[in-house]
Amino acid sequence: MAGDAGRPQPLEGGDHADDDQHRDGARTGRDGGSRRALGRRRLPGVRELLGTERTRGGEGRIAYRVVGASGHQIVVMNADGTDRVVVSQDPSLADQPAWSPDGGTIAFVSLRSGDADIRAIDATAHSLRNLSEDPSEDSDPAWSPHGTRIAFASDRDGHDEIYVMDADGANQERLTWGFEDADSPDWSPDGEWIAFTTWVDGDRQIHVMNADGSHLRALILRPGIFDGGASWSPDGSMIAFGSGYNGYNDVWVADADGSHQVNITEPSGVDWSPDWGPTQ
Repeated sequence: MAGDAGRPQPLEGGDHADDDQHRDGARTGRDGGSRRALGRRRLPGVRELLGTERTRGGEGRIAYRVVGASGHQIVVMNADGTDRVVVSQDPSLADQPAWSPDGGTIAFVSLRSGDADIRAIDATAHSLRNLSEDPSEDSDPAWSPHGTRIAFASDRDGHDEIYVMDADGANQERLTWGFEDADSPDWSPDGEWIAFTTWVDGDRQIHVMNADGSHLRALILRPGIFDGGASWSPDGSMIAFGSGYNGYNDVWVADADGSHQVNITEPSGVDWSPDWGPTQ
């Protein structure tokens, strides 16, 4: 794997996502948007705000993406907002931070090489390495519960499909075939299953498969409805997901087999991208 190092820097006070140009163009830039997937993952008309991609890490730390004068960077801070440090030092774009289960590593999407790669940075030493290292567009890194593998989306075979690789980038393997697009993988808590979002005949659906790609099946399949972004409950018995059912964008829950689908938010705006936290 290619190795490169980044030096952490304190976040300057003026480096905030406080203008519409940065916020609206957060995931579409690159001279016409050669990373179409980074742009289309957002619902039309929804702007990405500072800190909306935060994920939990060890010792109460939060990683998030910031858009400001120095570009798109991954920042780590304490849970109370203190000691903010830029860890990515990416001259292009850094996005979609994902903590490893032990809190020692942050995987994220980087355009440093000109294409969207999955890179990883040590949360303490800040050593940076390219994991996916492929001349394609890779995105949506998701760690397995034990931290040994990473699922991700890649268009290296023409359109987005789900892949997995070891935590060091080795043994990259394609798991899905034949979808118009597949992205947003999420591991079940026991590491046995991966839920993900697909495009099938113009519909956005949620599928699930074993972690080796076998036993693929549709989990949430409602023709004409935009469903996506599944997140497993801590015990693996349910999933949360976003849905455009009845013309609104709401958060729904369902049993792990897709049954008993229930809307749990009010149709008052755009509710999307649920992330089911651990049991307190």
